[in-house]
Amino acid sequence: MVAELTYQVALSFAEEDRDYVERVAHVLKDHEIRVFYDLDEEVKMWEKDMGDELDSIYRKQSEYVVMFISAHYASKAWTNHERKSALARAILERREFVLPARFDDTELPGLRDTIRYIDLSTKSPEKFANLIMEKLGLPVSSVLTEKLTPVSEESTKQFELQLSSFVNEISTQSAELLSSPHWLLVVRPTAFKSDRVRTLPECKRIVDTCKINARNYEFPYVTNSQAEVGNDWVGGKSKNPVHPDHWRFYQSGQLIQVSPFRENSFSRDCEQKASQILNYSGFKAQGYHDVIITIDVVLDVFQFAAKIASYGAIPQGCEIGIFMIDVKDHILISLTHGVRIYDFFATSAAQLGRYRQYSSNEILEKTNELAKDAANDIFHRFGWFKAPMDDLFGLLSHR
Repeated sequence: MVAELTYQVALSFAEEDRDYVERVAHVLKDHEIRVFYDLDEEVKMWEKDMGDELDSIYRKQSEYVVMFISAHYASKAWTNHERKSALARAILERREFVLPARFDDTELPGLRDTIRYIDLSTKSPEKFANLIMEKLGLPVSSVLTEKLTPVSEESTKQFELQLSSFVNEISTQSAELLSSPHWLLVVRPTAFKSDRVRTLPECKRIVDTCKINARNYEFPYVTNSQAEVGNDWVGGKSKNPVHPDHWRFYQSGQLIQVSPFRENSFSRDCEQKASQILNYSGFKAQGYHDVIITIDVVLDVFQFAAKIASYGAIPQGCEIGIFMIDVKDHILISLTHGVRIYDFFATSAAQLGRYRQYSSNEILEKTNELAKDAANDIFHRFGWFKAPMDDLFGLLSHR
């Protein structure tokens, strides 16, 4: 009988809770679960009797029904109809069928207090979707192990169009930022979907929830930014003239931030440290990069990606791009007490960096390790092949 059912799981929820539920539905569909989610069935249900159709879905066509319980859920006519249909099936079959999950402590008629609930306040949509898949009988390894599918040329093209548009706008509004050495930092899903994030308020909520605030800097730079909104993005630009960061988060799930190098704020200290390293080498450095600040920037990006993954916004993984622009003849220095660089390491390239692809679970489980590898990759491009990465990361252990 189970093999003949149309849906492996049906989602019953109130409209006010849609943002969370939609992310759960996306994860389930990405893992090829047959899920009833109302917006996917609009054409199928067109002109049908909604009462009869929903009764059939929640009472006959689904292996499990997940109830997303909240005060809104309890007060809606349609959700009460769905609940009654599901409970009727549960009574007849005398088996686990209704899977209740709570946004709050609202009580529902027909559900006993002894039934085990899932507390959604402690679960990201992705983690809750994993629980559903385990309940469906999928092996834990297949739920947690994601296949890394190479990013398609079309997805790359669409993401790069957004990136180019953003950079072109910066060039007209803040030409001085792009004409000086700077960071280009990108976090994006592995597949382009223009409406991956359904609404602009949800885009803003994701950024506010997932932003990183450490060592007196934010990524993305939200708090002290002038808010901006576009057709398919939210963004901001820093009000601080010393750090005119620009960032943008698209409904496609792509985050882009363009930032000046922080070392620009204390160039005199950098020059003093550089003079000790260069000594009488005759090399004329065009810029300076503190190794701890560099690691800190890289770690911010990976920790943001981990929060995005936990939020459920990149269920199949992400690409991370960390680029240093206009850095030819820049050298590495250390402004941190206890970190000494005795030789000079310089880059002969104008641009450093590349995109790397990661699964969501890699990002969640190995955040610092992956950041360490990415930072070490940058140092290699300066010619520093034996950087003591464990010791350097140890200085950031308070984060």
